[in-house]
Amino acid sequence: MPSQHIPIHSLKDINKVGLEIRHLASIREIDEDIYGVHRDDHYLFFFQQGGFSQIMVDFKEITRAGKWLFFILPGQVHQVLANHNCTGWFLAVGAEYLNETYRTVLDERLIGQQPIAPDHETTAYLEQSLSLLDKICNQTQDFKFQSQIIRSLIDTTIGFFTAAYLTAENGQHQHELRPTTITRQFRQLLRQNFKEIKSPAAYASLLNISPAYLNEAVKQNTGFAISYWIHQEIILEAKRLLYYTNNSIKEIAVALGYADHAYFSRLFSKVVGQSPIQFRRDYHE
Repeated sequence: MPSQHIPIHSLKDINKVGLEIRHLASIREIDEDIYGVHRDDHYLFFFQQGGFSQIMVDFKEITRAGKWLFFILPGQVHQVLANHNCTGWFLAVGAEYLNETYRTVLDERLIGQQPIAPDHETTAYLEQSLSLLDKICNQTQDFKFQSQIIRSLIDTTIGFFTAAYLTAENGQHQHELRPTTITRQFRQLLRQNFKEIKSPAAYASLLNISPAYLNEAVKQNTGFAISYWIHQEIILEAKRLLYYTNNSIKEIAVALGYADHAYFSRLFSKVVGQSPIQFRRDYHE
């Protein structure tokens, strides 16, 4: 029997730092809890070095053997259909780890992304960066600048992924459906205006469509309503400011367009599951 709801996997359920990296070695059995139909609230990056795999992403079946790269965006429905003797790497990261340029490149491939075969140089770079990231993340003892080094390695690794996709770019948007185009345009407008514009109706007006149609298009393509993505963009920038600056919660709230910092704190706590102060403490431990 089909479920009433598509499960949403969150990195918050795994750890508090919004990161998971795994080296995959000869997977033969599929764990339905992990690989069954679901969405994620984070980005997934796959580097298959060998074997055979078959996955479904938003009704598109992707079958590949050998060496290839692939990514899945937050909100896309996917499942692993088959997996035979696969080796390689799996990286799951929250949006706060992604350089804004890399996010733009990846998000603009919404729905249309395809696996690509990395060249020899990219393969070597990814093997090195992922191996080092895995080693640093799994150190049994903390060391000086560990979190900063991890962030730098994530940035480097995703940079190699993004560069590989740009190199292989071949005009993926020309055949996309209108709801997909609308979703992509909305995400672009949101990244540019989220500090000033927080109303779904205002984004619909900018796109010259009704709020209901915009919400329908975005939900059809991502599984989430417009308000979800507005909050995600705001909270992403809030996390960056909490991590990278010493600004007070009030100053961060004002920078994000909230005169009432208490309301901002409540919104952050509701979306993230912890207060801004606790988030700052956890990420600076």
